[in-house]
Amino acid sequence: MNGVFVNLYFINPNAKLVSYTSSGNTEMDTLHRMDGVLQYLDENGCEVGYASFWYANLITELTNGRIPMIPITRQYPDAAYTYMDWLTAKPFREKSFIEDKNIFLLLSVDETFVFGDSGLAAVSIPTYRDEYFQIYEFDFSTEVWEYLLEQAALYRQRSVLEQLTPASRISAE
Repeated sequence: MNGVFVNLYFINPNAKLVSYTSSGNTEMDTLHRMDGVLQYLDENGCEVGYASFWYANLITELTNGRIPMIPITRQYPDAAYTYMDWLTAKPFREKSFIEDKNIFLLLSVDETFVFGDSGLAAVSIPTYRDEYFQIYEFDFSTEVWEYLLEQAALYRQRSVLEQLTPASRISAE
């Protein structure tokens, strides 16, 4: 429930329905920073996206669920990304969910510096950038899915592997 209150604060910080304290987060005007991103997504028919947990939830809420987002997380200190295995709708991880869709990845500009060293960067196409965010798109809708599945095996994400590759139950141990 706490996540709902935090997202409400970011959507309307002036309402003061809740207060938000974070370790150094000064981006309390995230909603306004998303204006260009939302316009780009609408104008370019983006259907399903990947982003860090908080940005993924905001996009889903700001589009009233029209654009489902799949939360991912960076595996520090590596330049690698995996599924966020917390409060994530498992059907969103299924290959059939993203097949034949216009897939995108949303990163904050700060996140792009590390992203350039990731294996996913090699197959991404930068299509939008403003002073806060960068959007990447892909030639094939399954490229991100395949990358995340490889990373799940590398970083031993047992729940992801068990869901997406039932035969891997033994190798994930």
